Amino acid sequence: MANPLLLPAVPRLPSAPEAYERQYGDQFNSALRLYFNQLNNFNAGLANEIWYYGTFFDTTGQTPAATNTAYSITFTTTDISNGVVIGTPASRIVVPESGLYQFNCVCQISSGDASKKDMRVWFRKNGTDLANSARIVTSDISGGYATLTLLQPVSLAADDYVEVVFAADSTNISLAAVASTAYAPAAPAVLLEVTQVQQ
Repeated sequence: MANPLLLPAVPRLPSAPEAYERQYGDQFNSALRLYFNQLNNFNAGLANEIWYYGTFFDTTGQTPAATNTAYSITFTTTDISNGVVIGTPASRIVVPESGLYQFNCVCQISSGDASKKDMRVWFRKNGTDLANSARIVTSDISGGYATLTLLQPVSLAADDYVEVVFAADSTNISLAAVASTAYAPAAPAVLLEVTQVQQ
């Protein structure tokens, strides 16, 4: 559905005469009154506009079962949601309405030993890889953590879905969740934020 909100055009005000004329004053006031009425209608439309969004976590962690093999990341928790939901299977993030959506994904990656390993993470739309959406992180810190961030705008129709996919050249690297401590909250393995930016 196209966005019905159109910003009103700035009025073309009549040129002022040398001497006061009532007709000029009436035209000037009418042009401004029309413009401000259109602005009020525009602002009221913005207040009623529905924007869809969601924030999702994986709180369990995920490890590739085989090297150089793509795996869809599954999500275990919905933090907040207005229309955007976890689908079936739980790797699918489904949108309710057509529009342009911004996907912001943060992955926490941990290496099991000190050898160099690469992990790739990217987006898929309706089962098809999105070109140029992959990011790579290299880790050789045994037991340490690295963070990878992806930001991707995606044009979607109603009921389309997006997945986040990962692959690695080692099975000794993972998307790692960390439990809370006495001084800090838990760190999910994956955080995904989705915001509709345009209908």
